[in-house]
Amino acid sequence: MSVTITINSAIYGGNDELCLARDVTQSVQARIKSGDTQVTFDNTSFGDPARRSGKGFAVVATIDEAQYVYAGKEGDTIDFSKFPVNHEGPGNLRVSEMKVIYDSSNSLFTECSIALENLAAEDYPNNTYPSSWVWLDFYLVASNTPIQRATAFTRVGELPVSITFPIGYKENQNFHLTGYEHDDMVKFLRRVPRLVEPGDYYLYAQVRNEKGTLNTSVGCFSASAFSYSA
Repeated sequence: MSVTITINSAIYGGNDELCLARDVTQSVQARIKSGDTQVTFDNTSFGDPARRSGKGFAVVATIDEAQYVYAGKEGDTIDFSKFPVNHEGPGNLRVSEMKVIYDSSNSLFTECSIALENLAAEDYPNNTYPSSWVWLDFYLVASNTPIQRATAFTRVGELPVSITFPIGYKENQNFHLTGYEHDDMVKFLRRVPRLVEPGDYYLYAQVRNEKGTLNTSVGCFSASAFSYSA
């Protein structure tokens, strides 16, 4: 999967003198435009703006409309095609695909296939987040438009899934949910009949983040809506 990378600013240099730092924004952008997304920040790449001094770099880049800040020391290599780890653990995972089979008995689904994609530059699980279990949160929403108010989504349940092998960067792992795994959601809706008004709804699922907030950028809508009658 390709990404769009824009280098907003890039500085390479050292010492405490401003004149010993060099603006390398255009050079880094040219490298990336040529297809070389792995950039080593050293004198070979950008010359030596501060002789006999250790150097470092700072870069602000926009990658797929999200802004990231990079900093490091002389000799470090940055792969701008990989999203930095955001240290939010499961928040680096997103539901990239969801296929749902509905029935006619007011159930949310009889079968549900979900794919989880890793957006970060390290495997998940990893040493920082070793647990193989993550929680999926499910919502009903009347529209599948990505940008909506959080109040448009009605949370109807949750399901844990176990990652059976580490998911690498931009890799997916598939899960198939059936039967009892959705019964609690159905019971919850029936216990609170006014929670969702009768009508047509899409099912939306996302990986639970540490803040417990709705984030459509890491979730997925069902391909079609279904009719719900309380």
